[in-house]
Amino acid sequence: MQRLADTFVEKTRADGYVFDWNPEHVDQLDKYCDEFIAGLPPREVKESVALGVGAYLGELMLRSSGGRWTYCTEQNHARLELANGLVGYPHGKVAKRLEHGSEHSLEAFYWYGVTREPPPNTIATLVNPTD
Repeated sequence: MQRLADTFVEKTRADGYVFDWNPEHVDQLDKYCDEFIAGLPPREVKESVALGVGAYLGELMLRSSGGRWTYCTEQNHARLELANGLVGYPHGKVAKRLEHGSEHSLEAFYWYGVTREPPPNTIATLVNPTD
């Protein structure tokens, strides 16, 4: 995943984006997705971009909070097992972002994954499923 993330960083730099390993740039991922999807790319191109963006998002989360990549056979996807105990599927989140838009914020996904708290300036609340 790290090589795929590095390739995403290199390729997007040619398009004028500056993605690096600074978490402050995570907000640019949503902007990138909006601009990409505005071009009405074919499905196979969306899938390819989702792989790159998902790898970058996952690597950024791992570098910020620790953990590792694993493979989930049930979901047939790479997943993150973060040091804080959370498990996430960044590729799936990116696919939802590309398909359904801003309601699937990558910045919010990152923030929650790293901090285990709702992102700032949201009205989201956490619900304990056992309540």
